[in-house]
Amino acid sequence: MLFTPHSIRGDENSQSLQYKQVNSSDFKPYYFIAFGDTRSDKQGGIDDNSGLEALAPLIDDLVEEYNVTFMLHVGDVVENGGDQDWWDSFWWPLMGDGAEDVQIYYAVGNHEYQSESGIFDLDLITFKANVENPGNEIYFSFNSPQNDTHFVFFNSEYRVSPFPNFQFATNNATLWDEQEAWLIQDLSENTIERVIAVFHRPIFGVNPTKFDDYLVMEELLQEILITGGVDQVFVGHDHYFYHTVRDGIHNTVTAGGCVNMIMYDPFAHLGLESDYGFSEFELCLVKATQEGFEVDVIHPNGSILYEYNIEEPIPDTSPPTVSSAADIVIIEGTLGYSITWSASDANPGQYTISQDGVEVDSGSWVTGTPISYSLDGLEIGDYVFNLLVQDLSGNSVSDTVLVSVKAYISEIPTSSTTTTTEQTTVFSLILLGLIPLMYYRKKRTG
Repeated sequence: MLFTPHSIRGDENSQSLQYKQVNSSDFKPYYFIAFGDTRSDKQGGIDDNSGLEALAPLIDDLVEEYNVTFMLHVGDVVENGGDQDWWDSFWWPLMGDGAEDVQIYYAVGNHEYQSESGIFDLDLITFKANVENPGNEIYFSFNSPQNDTHFVFFNSEYRVSPFPNFQFATNNATLWDEQEAWLIQDLSENTIERVIAVFHRPIFGVNPTKFDDYLVMEELLQEILITGGVDQVFVGHDHYFYHTVRDGIHNTVTAGGCVNMIMYDPFAHLGLESDYGFSEFELCLVKATQEGFEVDVIHPNGSILYEYNIEEPIPDTSPPTVSSAADIVIIEGTLGYSITWSASDANPGQYTISQDGVEVDSGSWVTGTPISYSLDGLEIGDYVFNLLVQDLSGNSVSDTVLVSVKAYISEIPTSSTTTTTEQTTVFSLILLGLIPLMYYRKKRTG
């Protein structure tokens, strides 16, 4: 695989992990794909797999053209996920090339439990045998390659009654509670600003027969996602594309791999004026940038059906760099000397210079342009000068310089009766007269 997750959580033995936020100046944009509901139409017969047949070549093209790093599948991979024959006959022959080189992360859908025999695979044995999810493979999290985004997957089929349209899976409140506790902990321990959640059943949708389901999902999850800082949710299940922003979170139903796409006339039940939806085969190509995410919803013919942006910039956590100025000794009355620093940062802000704790200068600074402060007029004594440099994100760095102003000696005693102590003093004064008026000694950090 080209991509290995930086972190794996999800099993009951997993440890609490902390992550280092990416340095925004070092970030390189990358692409990933979100798609789902690639199962065939059970009413149309098991030979009808035209949705996946249409998407698979598109995925291969996008992987090659954009160097796609990984893919997110929102569930319902095949019609009967509990039967290995369905994986062998419908998924792997079409997705083998695309899945061979790029890691795919799979959410659990209701069809992952289903089998032709009618006996549900409640332990998801066949699902786990075919996917390479981290941790316990049912709910898990990982970080993007540059640690700029945290992805969290969980199983929406561990449901809690009442769910009028939950005809499959477990309906096990205990399993849901265990997963919910994990989800809250995972999001609370995460230290990365950008967060994307992936599961199967929507919190918000436009199917009028499922409004009760949406309300239950909203009650179960929305507050957790808000508190956990989630920016984007990718789901499936409803056989259409739908995008809506609720409580600042982008919710996207990307179920464009299913044969029996559902058409509303024309999505008359959209919840908000800014919502958008349609019934076409589609997938989401996501570009992660320093400023956020650019989402293109693409038809199998390559045309862009819809696009939207998520403005969630990578936080600037890197302080400026500043040169270290040397400590200084000056002879009283010497003019024309100053302390000079050089600072650099992608987003320079303000600087402040203080003398013995009292601000004496401030202003804006530019990368590569010296920051100088004149030492003219200082009286005899020792001084502590400090430079504080800040960028526009509030990151800062400082440097301290010690300055000593010494008395000027104009005459040297020449008496022949000079004592040993006096001779030493005279010798010192001679040396003082020979050295330059200003010298540097190794800087002491402060």
